[in-house]
Amino acid sequence: MTPRVVLVVGGVVIGVVVVLVVVAISAWGGDSDGGEPATTSFPAVDHDPDAAEALVVAWERWRTATFVSTG
Repeated sequence: MTPRVVLVVGGVVIGVVVVLVVVAISAWGGDSDGGEPATTSFPAVDHDPDAAEALVVAWERWRTATFVSTG
């Protein structure tokens, strides 16, 4: 085998081993939160209707904008 093939195969093997180690550590660590799904709160959106509306307006403005070069 050429050195290039050895390098590629070695890289793939190392990558697979690293992924397996990360999965094993994650599974072994257990659930620190009791198995409940993670929750995320965005107070400006959840609790402030004006801020939520401003966010939606800004998003729609950005989403529908057309970018045209003047040069």
